[in-house]
Amino acid sequence: MRCKFLLPVLFTLLSAPLPAQANAQMPEEFVRQFYAWYIAADNADQPAEMDNDIYRYVAKATVDRVRADLKRGGLPDGVSYFTKVQDYHPVGWKANTVIHPATSLNDGVTLVAESFGQQEKTDIVLFLKQEQGHWLIMKADDVLPWP
Repeated sequence: MRCKFLLPVLFTLLSAPLPAQANAQMPEEFVRQFYAWYIAADNADQPAEMDNDIYRYVAKATVDRVRADLKRGGLPDGVSYFTKVQDYHPVGWKANTVIHPATSLNDGVTLVAESFGQQEKTDIVLFLKQEQGHWLIMKADDVLPWP
C-alpha cells in the first residue's frame, strides 16, 4: 500500500521542473525581447540607447560607452550600435527577423546571431553574459558581407 502511494508522489516530484529551470530564459528569447523593445523605443526624438530601460538588456559599461559616443556626435558612419545601419523600417525588421541558435563559449559568454531585413539583410552578433541570473548584452558586432 505504501509503495503504491510513494511511487506516484516520487514520479511527480522528480518530473516537475526545478525552480531555476522554470525561470531560466533562453538567450535567443532574450535577444528577441531586446529587439522588440529596442525597435519600439527607438524614435526620432530620442534613440533607444538613451532610454533607461536599456539597462534591463545591456551591461552598464556598454550603455555608458555607447551613450558617450552618441553625446560626442554619434557612432562611426552614423549607424546605430545595435542595428549597424543608419535607417531601418521597424515593421519590415520585425517581420523579417531571424534569431539564430546560440553558441556558448568560454567564461560564460554566449553568442547569438540575428538577421534583419527583407531585401537588404543585416547580420549582427550579440555577445551575452549572465549576471545575477539575467542575460545582458556585452557587445554587438556586425557581420560584414564577404566579397
